Amino acid sequence: MTTANPTPDGSTGSSTPDGLLSNPRARQASKFFLATLVTAIIATLVPLFISWTQSLAGDSDSPPLDIDVSYGYQYNDPLCAGSWIFPGLKKPPQPTEPEISSNWAHKNNGIDSGETDLILSIQGRDSSAVNLLSMRVTQVKKVTMPKGATGGTPGCGGSVKQRVFHAYLGDKNPKITEIDSSNQEVKTNGSLTYFVTDEETERFVISAVNMSGEKGEYTECDCMIQWKIAIDWAHHDKSGTYIVDDHGKPFQTSSASWTGPRYVWLPDEQRWAL
Repeated sequence: MTTANPTPDGSTGSSTPDGLLSNPRARQASKFFLATLVTAIIATLVPLFISWTQSLAGDSDSPPLDIDVSYGYQYNDPLCAGSWIFPGLKKPPQPTEPEISSNWAHKNNGIDSGETDLILSIQGRDSSAVNLLSMRVTQVKKVTMPKGATGGTPGCGGSVKQRVFHAYLGDKNPKITEIDSSNQEVKTNGSLTYFVTDEETERFVISAVNMSGEKGEYTECDCMIQWKIAIDWAHHDKSGTYIVDDHGKPFQTSSASWTGPRYVWLPDEQRWAL
């Protein structure tokens, strides 16, 4: 039999079996259950707090700058987007947007054909300056060319954005070289003279080609080159290297030679044409 016992304020509380709380064994079992529950909760929460504390400790040693990376092109004309190999396909996928772009191509597993264009937006995390010391190509690896249809834009022209850099990935030791407004190399031996803060940002446009430019002889390897970018920085009494890549994976730049049918995107007709 169960009854509804009145609470001290006169309201009706939850019902309990008669004599349950007055039973010594019941009270002992209840205490054991509560102790077990508290132990289980503590055992669950402690690892979470330790993990969180370790994450905060790790963040304190991270680079004092953020770099937003996107695939892009040097020119204002969207017809300069480039060309890509789509491995395993006989025809490039149909775009879901009016103008194709490098970001669209990479989302559809496209691999840059001949050239990779990147835009790096670099910003500090506070008002103190982070000096950008140098920028270079790193972790270079040559692999077999993928086979598939090639799709690209018909070609373009336009003005070059500021802070433009160029790299010959096929060189024995690839370097990233700055290009001035007259399209001439700036002789800096790879060093940089820029700095960033939380209000002062830099925007680098990097064009990396699957080609060797050593000794003025421009040759292309029949391969795909995988690579990353290393940016050396200094901030107060600390220094380090920021590795720029594609979500942990290397950038990939194939030869401009075709391993399948070659298509060109016709924006007015919204279709690919051979």
